[in-house]
Amino acid sequence: MAKSSSIYQYFIYYSNSITFNINIIRTIGVYLWGGVCISALSFHFKDPSWINGTAVLTLLRTPYLNDYYEYFNQLNTNFLLVLSRLSLYGMAIWELILWPIPGIKLIRRITFVWGILFFISSIVFINLSYLPYVELLFWVLIYRPDIVSFTFLDKGNISTRFSPIASKSFSKIIIIIKNFIRLSAIGSLIVSNVLNIYILNFENSSRTSFFRKIYNNRYYKRWNYLWGQAEVNVFNEYDLHMNRYSTVICRITNSNDIQLVPFQDLNGGRLEYLANDSFYFNNSLTFQRGSIYLNWENLRDREQLLKDWRPLVSRVIEFDYAVHKYSKNIKKYKVFLLENKPYYFKSNFLAGWNIDGDPIIRETQSLNTISMQKQIGFSRLSIPPGHFNSYNRSLQTLKKYCVK
Repeated sequence: MAKSSSIYQYFIYYSNSITFNINIIRTIGVYLWGGVCISALSFHFKDPSWINGTAVLTLLRTPYLNDYYEYFNQLNTNFLLVLSRLSLYGMAIWELILWPIPGIKLIRRITFVWGILFFISSIVFINLSYLPYVELLFWVLIYRPDIVSFTFLDKGNISTRFSPIASKSFSKIIIIIKNFIRLSAIGSLIVSNVLNIYILNFENSSRTSFFRKIYNNRYYKRWNYLWGQAEVNVFNEYDLHMNRYSTVICRITNSNDIQLVPFQDLNGGRLEYLANDSFYFNNSLTFQRGSIYLNWENLRDREQLLKDWRPLVSRVIEFDYAVHKYSKNIKKYKVFLLENKPYYFKSNFLAGWNIDGDPIIRETQSLNTISMQKQIGFSRLSIPPGHFNSYNRSLQTLKKYCVK
Protein backbone atom coordinates (compact mmCIF):
# COMPACT_ATOMS: atom_id res chain seq x y z
CA MET A 1 0.00 0.00 0.00
CA ALA A 2 2.85 2.37 0.90
CA LYS A 3 4.57 1.59 -2.40
CA SER A 4 1.39 2.31 -4.38
CA SER A 5 0.97 5.58 -2.53
CA SER A 6 4.56 6.54 -3.33
CA ILE A 7 4.07 5.79 -7.05
CA TYR A 8 0.91 7.91 -7.04
CA GLN A 9 2.74 10.80 -5.39
CA TYR A 10 5.55 10.60 -7.94
CA PHE A 11 3.02 10.55 -10.76
CA ILE A 12 1.20 13.61 -9.42
CA TYR A 13 4.44 15.49 -8.78
CA TYR A 14 5.96 14.87 -12.22
CA SER A 15 2.63 15.55 -13.94
CA ASN A 16 2.43 18.88 -12.14
CA SER A 17 5.98 19.64 -13.27
CA ILE A 18 4.86 19.49 -16.91
CA THR A 19 1.68 21.51 -16.29
CA PHE A 20 1.65 25.01 -17.78
CA ASN A 21 0.69 28.19 -16.04
CA ILE A 22 -3.05 28.87 -16.45
CA ASN A 23 -2.37 32.06 -18.43
CA ILE A 24 -0.21 30.13 -20.90
CA ILE A 25 -2.93 27.48 -21.29
CA ARG A 26 -5.54 30.18 -21.94
CA THR A 27 -3.30 31.96 -24.47
CA ILE A 28 -2.51 28.74 -26.37
CA GLY A 29 -6.22 27.86 -26.28
CA VAL A 30 -7.18 31.23 -27.79
CA TYR A 31 -4.52 30.92 -30.50
CA LEU A 32 -5.61 27.39 -31.43
CA TRP A 33 -9.19 28.61 -31.55
CA GLY A 34 -7.99 31.44 -33.78
CA GLY A 35 -6.43 28.88 -36.10
CA VAL A 36 -9.85 27.32 -36.60
CA CYS A 37 -11.23 30.78 -37.38
CA ILE A 38 -8.49 31.42 -39.96
CA SER A 39 -9.37 28.15 -41.66
CA ALA A 40 -13.08 29.07 -41.74
CA LEU A 41 -12.38 32.59 -43.02
CA SER A 42 -10.08 31.33 -45.77
CA PHE A 43 -13.12 29.51 -47.22
CA HIS A 44 -15.60 32.30 -46.41
CA PHE A 45 -13.54 34.94 -48.24
CA LYS A 46 -13.74 32.89 -51.46
CA ASP A 47 -17.43 32.08 -51.09
CA PRO A 48 -20.02 34.18 -53.02
CA SER A 49 -22.66 33.88 -50.28
CA TRP A 50 -20.25 35.41 -47.75
CA ILE A 51 -18.83 38.04 -50.07
CA ASN A 52 -22.36 39.17 -51.01
CA GLY A 53 -23.49 38.95 -47.39
CA THR A 54 -26.33 36.49 -48.05
CA ALA A 55 -25.15 33.41 -46.09
CA VAL A 56 -27.03 34.20 -42.86
CA LEU A 57 -30.22 35.07 -44.75
CA THR A 58 -30.07 31.74 -46.61
CA LEU A 59 -29.23 29.81 -43.46
CA LEU A 60 -32.16 31.27 -41.52
CA ARG A 61 -34.52 30.35 -44.35
CA THR A 62 -33.14 26.82 -44.85
CA PRO A 63 -35.38 24.29 -43.05
CA TYR A 64 -32.64 21.67 -42.68
CA LEU A 65 -30.51 24.16 -40.75
CA ASN A 66 -33.05 26.33 -38.89
CA ASP A 67 -36.23 25.17 -37.14
CA TYR A 68 -37.76 28.66 -37.31
CA TYR A 69 -37.45 29.04 -41.07
CA GLU A 70 -41.19 29.82 -41.44
CA TYR A 71 -40.86 32.99 -39.36
CA PHE A 72 -37.89 34.24 -41.39
CA ASN A 73 -39.71 33.47 -44.65
CA GLN A 74 -42.30 36.04 -43.59
CA LEU A 75 -39.74 38.80 -43.02
CA ASN A 76 -39.05 41.31 -45.79
CA THR A 77 -36.14 39.97 -47.84
CA ASN A 78 -34.38 43.36 -48.17
CA PHE A 79 -34.58 43.93 -44.41
CA LEU A 80 -33.29 40.43 -43.68
CA LEU A 81 -30.49 40.94 -46.20
CA VAL A 82 -29.29 44.03 -44.30
CA LEU A 83 -29.27 42.07 -41.04
CA SER A 84 -27.47 39.23 -42.79
CA ARG A 85 -24.70 41.47 -44.08
CA LEU A 86 -24.22 43.21 -40.74
CA SER A 87 -23.94 39.90 -38.89
CA LEU A 88 -21.66 38.31 -41.50
CA TYR A 89 -19.23 41.22 -41.73
CA GLY A 90 -19.30 41.60 -37.95
CA MET A 91 -18.57 37.88 -37.70
CA ALA A 92 -15.58 38.20 -40.00
CA ILE A 93 -14.17 41.08 -37.93
CA TRP A 94 -14.81 39.11 -34.72
CA GLU A 95 -12.94 36.09 -36.05
CA LEU A 96 -10.06 38.25 -37.26
CA ILE A 97 -9.51 40.03 -33.92
CA LEU A 98 -10.36 36.97 -31.84
CA TRP A 99 -6.85 35.67 -31.34
CA PRO A 100 -4.11 38.13 -32.49
CA ILE A 101 -4.73 40.77 -29.81
CA PRO A 102 -6.32 39.06 -26.78
CA GLY A 103 -4.30 41.24 -24.40
CA ILE A 104 -6.16 44.48 -25.15
CA LYS A 105 -8.86 44.78 -22.48
CA LEU A 106 -11.54 46.56 -24.53
CA ILE A 107 -11.09 44.20 -27.52
CA ARG A 108 -11.15 41.22 -25.18
CA ARG A 109 -14.48 42.34 -23.68
CA ILE A 110 -16.03 42.94 -27.10
CA THR A 111 -14.77 39.56 -28.31
CA PHE A 112 -16.15 37.81 -25.22
CA VAL A 113 -19.63 39.39 -25.46
CA TRP A 114 -19.87 38.80 -29.21
CA GLY A 115 -18.87 35.17 -28.69
CA ILE A 116 -21.55 34.65 -26.02
CA LEU A 117 -24.22 36.17 -28.30
CA PHE A 118 -23.05 34.06 -31.23
CA PHE A 119 -23.11 30.76 -29.32
CA ILE A 120 -26.53 31.46 -27.80
CA SER A 121 -27.96 32.37 -31.23
CA SER A 122 -26.38 29.20 -32.64
CA ILE A 123 -28.18 27.12 -30.00
CA VAL A 124 -31.53 28.67 -30.91
CA PHE A 125 -31.31 29.20 -34.67
CA ILE A 126 -28.81 26.70 -36.11
CA ASN A 127 -29.05 22.93 -35.87
CA LEU A 128 -25.55 22.23 -34.59
CA SER A 129 -26.42 19.70 -31.89
CA TYR A 130 -24.03 19.97 -28.90
CA LEU A 131 -21.34 22.06 -30.60
CA PRO A 132 -22.50 25.53 -29.44
CA TYR A 133 -22.93 24.25 -25.86
CA VAL A 134 -19.35 22.98 -25.85
CA GLU A 135 -18.11 26.20 -27.43
CA LEU A 136 -19.99 28.28 -24.86
CA LEU A 137 -18.35 26.36 -22.01
CA PHE A 138 -14.94 26.66 -23.65
CA TRP A 139 -15.47 30.39 -24.18
CA VAL A 140 -16.30 31.03 -20.53
CA LEU A 141 -13.38 28.88 -19.35
CA ILE A 142 -10.94 30.81 -21.55
CA TYR A 143 -12.21 34.36 -21.05
CA ARG A 144 -13.82 34.23 -17.61
CA PRO A 145 -12.40 31.29 -15.66
CA ASP A 146 -13.28 33.12 -12.42
CA ILE A 147 -16.97 32.38 -13.12
CA VAL A 148 -16.41 28.63 -13.08
CA SER A 149 -13.22 28.41 -11.01
CA PHE A 150 -12.52 25.10 -9.32
CA THR A 151 -9.52 23.02 -8.25
CA PHE A 152 -9.01 19.35 -9.07
CA LEU A 153 -6.03 18.86 -6.81
CA ASP A 154 -4.59 20.73 -3.88
CA LYS A 155 -1.15 21.10 -5.42
CA GLY A 156 0.15 23.10 -2.50
CA ASN A 157 -0.40 20.31 0.01
CA ILE A 158 1.10 17.72 -2.32
CA SER A 159 4.22 19.76 -2.94
CA THR A 160 4.81 20.44 0.76
CA ARG A 161 4.30 16.83 1.79
CA PHE A 162 6.07 15.30 -1.18
CA SER A 163 8.79 17.09 -3.11
CA PRO A 164 11.54 14.80 -4.39
CA ILE A 165 14.85 16.31 -5.39
CA ALA A 166 14.84 16.80 -9.16
CA SER A 167 18.15 16.37 -11.01
CA LYS A 168 19.38 18.89 -13.57
CA SER A 169 18.78 16.32 -16.29
CA PHE A 170 15.15 15.96 -15.20
CA SER A 171 14.69 19.73 -15.21
CA LYS A 172 16.08 19.92 -18.74
CA ILE A 173 13.75 17.14 -19.89
CA ILE A 174 10.75 19.02 -18.45
CA ILE A 175 11.81 22.20 -20.28
CA ILE A 176 12.24 20.26 -23.56
CA ILE A 177 8.79 18.67 -23.19
CA LYS A 178 7.13 22.02 -22.48
CA ASN A 179 8.88 23.73 -25.41
CA PHE A 180 7.93 20.84 -27.69
CA ILE A 181 4.27 21.18 -26.71
CA ARG A 182 4.34 24.95 -27.31
CA LEU A 183 6.11 24.68 -30.68
CA SER A 184 3.96 21.75 -31.78
CA ALA A 185 0.72 23.62 -31.05
CA ILE A 186 1.80 26.89 -32.68
CA GLY A 187 3.51 25.03 -35.54
CA SER A 188 0.31 23.12 -36.29
CA LEU A 189 -1.68 26.38 -36.31
CA ILE A 190 0.74 28.14 -38.68
CA VAL A 191 1.63 25.29 -41.07
CA SER A 192 -1.94 24.02 -41.38
CA ASN A 193 -3.37 27.42 -42.27
CA VAL A 194 -0.50 28.50 -44.54
CA LEU A 195 -0.89 25.30 -46.57
CA ASN A 196 -4.69 25.62 -46.65
CA ILE A 197 -4.61 29.28 -47.77
CA TYR A 198 -1.97 28.56 -50.42
CA ILE A 199 -3.94 25.60 -51.84
CA LEU A 200 -7.15 27.66 -51.98
CA ASN A 201 -5.59 30.72 -53.63
CA PHE A 202 -2.98 29.15 -55.94
CA GLU A 203 -4.81 26.17 -57.39
CA ASN A 204 -2.75 26.12 -60.59
CA SER A 205 0.64 26.57 -58.95
CA SER A 206 3.23 23.83 -59.48
CA ARG A 207 3.66 23.57 -55.70
CA THR A 208 -0.06 23.11 -54.97
CA SER A 209 -0.21 19.38 -55.72
CA PHE A 210 2.82 18.81 -53.48
CA PHE A 211 1.32 20.87 -50.66
CA ARG A 212 -2.02 19.09 -51.07
CA LYS A 213 -0.30 15.72 -50.59
CA ILE A 214 1.24 16.99 -47.36
CA TYR A 215 -2.06 18.47 -46.20
CA ASN A 216 -3.96 15.25 -46.88
CA ASN A 217 -1.35 12.93 -45.38
CA ARG A 218 -3.11 10.91 -42.67
CA TYR A 219 -0.27 11.23 -40.15
CA TYR A 220 -0.05 14.97 -40.71
CA LYS A 221 -3.82 15.24 -40.29
CA ARG A 222 -3.69 13.35 -37.01
CA TRP A 223 -1.05 15.78 -35.75
CA ASN A 224 -3.30 18.69 -36.70
CA TYR A 225 -6.38 17.05 -35.17
CA LEU A 226 -4.45 16.71 -31.91
CA TRP A 227 -4.41 20.51 -31.75
CA GLY A 228 -7.89 21.00 -33.18
CA GLN A 229 -6.67 22.25 -36.56
CA ALA A 230 -8.55 21.14 -39.69
CA GLU A 231 -10.35 22.41 -42.78
CA VAL A 232 -13.48 24.26 -41.66
CA ASN A 233 -15.48 24.50 -44.86
CA VAL A 234 -18.97 24.93 -43.40
CA PHE A 235 -22.02 27.17 -43.96
CA ASN A 236 -20.69 28.27 -47.31
CA GLU A 237 -22.69 28.19 -50.55
CA TYR A 238 -22.31 24.41 -50.90
CA ASP A 239 -23.68 23.65 -47.42
CA LEU A 240 -26.57 26.07 -47.87
CA HIS A 241 -27.94 23.90 -50.71
CA MET A 242 -28.33 20.81 -48.51
CA ASN A 243 -32.09 21.34 -48.46
CA ARG A 244 -32.56 20.38 -52.12
CA TYR A 245 -34.01 16.90 -51.46
CA SER A 246 -35.84 15.67 -48.37
CA THR A 247 -37.87 12.71 -47.12
CA VAL A 248 -41.32 12.50 -45.53
CA ILE A 249 -42.39 9.17 -44.01
CA CYS A 250 -45.88 8.21 -42.81
CA ARG A 251 -46.59 5.29 -40.47
CA ILE A 252 -49.87 3.39 -41.06
CA THR A 253 -51.30 0.99 -38.46
CA ASN A 254 -53.61 -1.99 -38.89
CA SER A 255 -56.53 0.16 -37.76
CA ASN A 256 -55.61 2.67 -40.52
CA ASP A 257 -54.41 5.23 -38.00
CA ILE A 258 -51.92 7.44 -39.86
CA GLN A 259 -48.94 8.99 -38.06
CA LEU A 260 -45.88 10.95 -39.09
CA VAL A 261 -42.46 9.42 -38.57
CA PRO A 262 -40.51 12.31 -36.93
CA PHE A 263 -37.67 12.45 -39.45
CA GLN A 264 -38.21 15.48 -41.73
CA ASP A 265 -41.09 17.91 -42.22
CA LEU A 266 -42.88 19.06 -45.36
CA ASN A 267 -40.05 21.50 -46.28
CA GLY A 268 -37.08 19.37 -45.27
CA GLY A 269 -36.79 20.61 -41.66
CA ARG A 270 -35.37 18.22 -39.08
CA LEU A 271 -37.61 16.50 -36.55
CA GLU A 272 -37.01 14.43 -33.42
CA TYR A 273 -35.12 11.46 -34.90
CA LEU A 274 -32.46 13.77 -36.26
CA ALA A 275 -31.62 14.88 -32.73
CA ASN A 276 -29.75 11.57 -32.51
CA ASP A 277 -26.19 12.51 -33.49
CA SER A 278 -25.20 9.06 -34.70
CA PHE A 279 -28.30 8.73 -36.84
CA TYR A 280 -27.89 12.27 -38.18
CA PHE A 281 -24.18 12.19 -39.05
CA ASN A 282 -24.00 8.60 -40.31
CA ASN A 283 -27.18 8.64 -42.38
CA SER A 284 -29.04 11.88 -43.03
CA LEU A 285 -26.14 14.32 -43.50
CA THR A 286 -24.37 12.04 -45.98
CA PHE A 287 -27.46 11.93 -48.20
CA GLN A 288 -28.21 15.66 -47.93
CA ARG A 289 -24.68 16.66 -48.95
CA GLY A 290 -24.36 13.98 -51.61
CA SER A 291 -27.57 14.97 -53.38
CA ILE A 292 -27.00 18.74 -53.64
CA TYR A 293 -26.12 18.82 -57.34
CA LEU A 294 -28.04 15.75 -58.55
CA ASN A 295 -30.58 16.73 -61.19
CA TRP A 296 -33.74 14.58 -61.29
CA GLU A 297 -34.18 15.30 -65.02
CA ASN A 298 -30.80 13.72 -65.74
CA LEU A 299 -31.20 9.93 -65.90
CA ARG A 300 -27.76 9.17 -64.45
CA ASP A 301 -28.26 11.66 -61.61
CA ARG A 302 -31.71 10.23 -60.92
CA GLU A 303 -30.33 6.70 -60.64
CA GLN A 304 -27.63 7.88 -58.26
CA LEU A 305 -30.14 9.84 -56.19
CA LEU A 306 -32.45 6.84 -55.76
CA LYS A 307 -29.49 4.58 -55.09
CA ASP A 308 -28.46 6.82 -52.18
CA TRP A 309 -32.02 7.52 -51.01
CA ARG A 310 -33.38 3.98 -50.69
CA PRO A 311 -30.84 2.81 -48.06
CA LEU A 312 -31.56 5.98 -46.07
CA VAL A 313 -35.30 5.26 -46.18
CA SER A 314 -34.72 1.65 -45.08
CA ARG A 315 -32.55 2.83 -42.23
CA VAL A 316 -35.14 5.37 -41.02
CA ILE A 317 -37.98 2.86 -41.18
CA GLU A 318 -35.95 0.16 -39.43
CA PHE A 319 -35.05 2.71 -36.80
CA ASP A 320 -38.69 3.70 -36.30
CA TYR A 321 -39.80 0.06 -36.25
CA ALA A 322 -37.20 -0.68 -33.57
CA VAL A 323 -38.23 2.37 -31.53
CA HIS A 324 -41.79 1.00 -31.49
CA LYS A 325 -40.46 -2.39 -30.38
CA TYR A 326 -41.36 -4.09 -33.65
CA SER A 327 -45.05 -3.55 -33.02
CA LYS A 328 -47.33 -5.87 -35.00
CA ASN A 329 -49.82 -3.01 -35.07
CA ILE A 330 -47.69 -1.20 -37.70
CA LYS A 331 -48.94 -2.31 -41.12
CA LYS A 332 -46.79 -0.29 -43.52
CA TYR A 333 -44.91 2.92 -44.22
CA LYS A 334 -45.53 5.39 -47.00
CA VAL A 335 -42.50 7.36 -48.13
CA PHE A 336 -42.10 10.53 -50.23
CA LEU A 337 -38.94 11.84 -51.86
CA LEU A 338 -39.38 15.59 -52.22
CA GLU A 339 -37.39 18.05 -54.29
CA ASN A 340 -37.61 21.41 -52.57
CA LYS A 341 -37.80 24.52 -54.74
CA PRO A 342 -35.01 27.08 -54.21
CA TYR A 343 -36.12 30.72 -54.09
CA TYR A 344 -33.72 33.19 -55.69
CA PHE A 345 -33.75 36.94 -55.12
CA LYS A 346 -32.29 39.79 -57.22
CA SER A 347 -28.72 38.89 -58.22
CA ASN A 348 -29.50 35.18 -58.30
CA PHE A 349 -28.68 34.46 -54.66
CA LEU A 350 -30.46 31.72 -52.74
CA ALA A 351 -32.98 33.27 -50.36
CA GLY A 352 -35.10 30.36 -49.15
CA TRP A 353 -36.97 27.20 -50.09
CA ASN A 354 -40.54 26.51 -51.29
CA ILE A 355 -41.53 30.15 -50.79
CA ASP A 356 -43.21 30.29 -54.21
CA GLY A 357 -44.88 26.87 -54.02
CA ASP A 358 -44.88 23.33 -52.67
CA PRO A 359 -41.99 20.92 -53.19
CA ILE A 360 -42.18 18.42 -56.06
CA ILE A 361 -42.93 14.78 -55.20
CA ARG A 362 -40.25 12.86 -57.10
CA GLU A 363 -40.78 9.34 -55.75
CA THR A 364 -43.34 7.54 -53.63
CA GLN A 365 -42.91 4.14 -52.00
CA SER A 366 -45.10 1.93 -49.84
CA LEU A 367 -43.14 -0.50 -47.65
CA ASN A 368 -44.70 -3.42 -45.79
CA THR A 369 -43.40 -4.42 -42.34
CA ILE A 370 -43.93 -8.18 -42.80
CA SER A 371 -40.51 -8.73 -44.32
CA MET A 372 -38.67 -6.55 -41.79
CA GLN A 373 -36.29 -8.31 -39.47
CA LYS A 374 -35.27 -7.23 -36.01
CA GLN A 375 -32.10 -5.21 -36.19
CA ILE A 376 -29.32 -5.16 -33.64
CA GLY A 377 -27.52 -2.04 -32.52
CA PHE A 378 -30.24 0.58 -32.59
CA SER A 379 -29.95 3.27 -29.98
CA ARG A 380 -32.06 6.33 -29.39
CA LEU A 381 -31.28 9.27 -27.16
CA SER A 382 -34.05 11.78 -26.62
CA ILE A 383 -32.05 14.33 -24.72
CA PRO A 384 -31.43 18.00 -25.52
CA PRO A 385 -30.63 19.62 -27.77
CA GLY A 386 -33.68 18.44 -29.68
CA HIS A 387 -35.42 20.38 -32.39
CA PHE A 388 -37.56 23.41 -31.63
CA ASN A 389 -40.94 24.31 -33.07
CA SER A 390 -41.48 20.70 -34.14
CA TYR A 391 -45.15 20.28 -33.13
CA ASN A 392 -46.58 22.75 -35.67
CA ARG A 393 -44.25 21.59 -38.42
CA SER A 394 -45.14 17.93 -37.78
CA LEU A 395 -48.85 18.70 -37.80
CA GLN A 396 -48.62 20.55 -41.12
CA THR A 397 -46.64 17.68 -42.65
CA LEU A 398 -49.07 15.05 -41.38
CA LYS A 399 -52.05 16.89 -42.90
CA LYS A 400 -50.35 17.56 -46.22
CA TYR A 401 -48.77 14.18 -47.00
CA CYS A 402 -50.05 11.49 -44.66
CA VAL A 403 -53.76 12.25 -44.23
CA LYS A 404 -55.37 12.51 -47.66
